[in-house]
Amino acid sequence: MSNSIAEARVSRLPESATKFKIGMLQHSMQSFPDSIEKTVAANIATATKQIETLAQAGAKVICTTELFNGPYFCQVEDPEFLRLYAEPSPANVGGKKVYPAGHTNAQMAQLAAKLEVFIVSSWYELNIDSAGTEHFYNTLSLFDDTGAEIGTYRKHHIPRGPNYFEDYYFEASGDAQDDGYVVVPTKYGNIGLLICWDEWFSEPSRILAMKGADYIFYPSAIGTDAAFENDNLSKAHMWQNAIRSHAVQNNIYTCASNRVGTEYITDLPTNLTGPANGREFIPFFGNGFVADPSGELVSRYAGKNDTDTAAMGEVAEAPLIADIDLDMLDDYRKSFHFLTFRRPETYDLLTEPLD
Repeated sequence: MSNSIAEARVSRLPESATKFKIGMLQHSMQSFPDSIEKTVAANIATATKQIETLAQAGAKVICTTELFNGPYFCQVEDPEFLRLYAEPSPANVGGKKVYPAGHTNAQMAQLAAKLEVFIVSSWYELNIDSAGTEHFYNTLSLFDDTGAEIGTYRKHHIPRGPNYFEDYYFEASGDAQDDGYVVVPTKYGNIGLLICWDEWFSEPSRILAMKGADYIFYPSAIGTDAAFENDNLSKAHMWQNAIRSHAVQNNIYTCASNRVGTEYITDLPTNLTGPANGREFIPFFGNGFVADPSGELVSRYAGKNDTDTAAMGEVAEAPLIADIDLDMLDDYRKSFHFLTFRRPETYDLLTEPLD
């Protein structure tokens, strides 16, 4: 891993557009306990319709929600799920990543090429290393408008708590040799990739900003837990405020997608009759958004007037769209030099584990 900011920083491509639209999905998940194939097909069909809507509305870069092809199975610890929703890593064919027919990413790659848009696709990856050892990751793949995969990120921060048993399924990525944080230069600016729980930590967003990200996608699967059972919006406010603060502190746009709808453990294809630790459901609260570098919400539901921002508390099953202005972003960076005036020599404690 490079210790030099100059070496790690990604320059914006000279041909990058400065004004363009991005989009994010927001939908509930269907579940057919008797058929994983039917479940995945139904959810990919829903996602495809929303991606088509966004492309029609002019979005050039579109992000799914986290693990968008099925229900949030991490509500329970069940060995059946280790492989049930997992899909294989791509093969390397002539330097290109190629997915088998029917794979979620094969479909997203084809859709990106058909609609001539970039797609950030979230999926559950099964990777088998050269020694034959299985590794399971919560992964993002970025496809360009030809359908080529140009960026890959594996989730770093893996939560564990009631109804969120992700550490049972996913291996954390990144280490001292390779931090694993990804910024991809494209003709629509420099794209940073993070996933859900990564968004609660200040360090990943700061690192991506230092690496040159203009905007960061945070596809999420987050809902109200028992501590907020009587006030659904309180956690949604926390969630939005945390991610909006990253936009301000790092002179970037932050773009968070989320699923909607209540998902019950009884809808999962499992023999479990109840949770090992937690409730029997999660109400996912939606409230996806894009925040500009001032922290203001600038996203709206696709099809609405440009002045109609998506208000806090709206959980519509509809995709979101937002305008990105890199010239305005550069103006903020000229006025607010947060990265330049850091004092890294005083930050040693940040690298120490908490006892």
